[in-house]
Amino acid sequence: MSSTMGGTLNRATSPHSRRPSRRSGRRGRARTASGPADDRGSISVELALSVPLVVLLLFLVIGALNLARANVDVHAAATAAARAGSITRSPAAASTAAQGAATANLAGHCATVAVTVDTSQFHRGGQLTVTVGCTVTTHGLTGVDVPGQITLSATSSSPVDVYRNLSLGLPSDANGAPNSGGGRS
Repeated sequence: MSSTMGGTLNRATSPHSRRPSRRSGRRGRARTASGPADDRGSISVELALSVPLVVLLLFLVIGALNLARANVDVHAAATAAARAGSITRSPAAASTAAQGAATANLAGHCATVAVTVDTSQFHRGGQLTVTVGCTVTTHGLTGVDVPGQITLSATSSSPVDVYRNLSLGLPSDANGAPNSGGGRS
């Protein structure tokens, strides 16, 4: 028979209780705080396998982000170089200005910088085209000393102003403006 406390049936003290104890496992083994006895150490194995993979994934993400940033920097350098070259007055000055602008924009980012300036259409209404190549080491991308390199390149064109005076070998004044020779001195 069951004992009663305050009119309710107390099953925990009943000898005929069919509910198993809360401390026993499925097959009656003792259950510990970390799970059944045969699963001991599985968390350590899972961590030992997953931590290196997470670290590798982290380095890959950092490398991909730095590669994307370097690509944006190369495109910006090509655009700046084309603009700097297009506002000059002669093809030689355009080439010098474009190379200077590209190397200044990529200083410290690239192991090597290559600048190609196309001045074949450098005339009023024409355009100046600049191609910039940047070689980036994998150490610079990931921070880990892994051998290898990646070359990024970008091409940009900038129009030469229609109303800009080009150097035609005419005498100029002290400010660099062409002197027509017919005006007052």
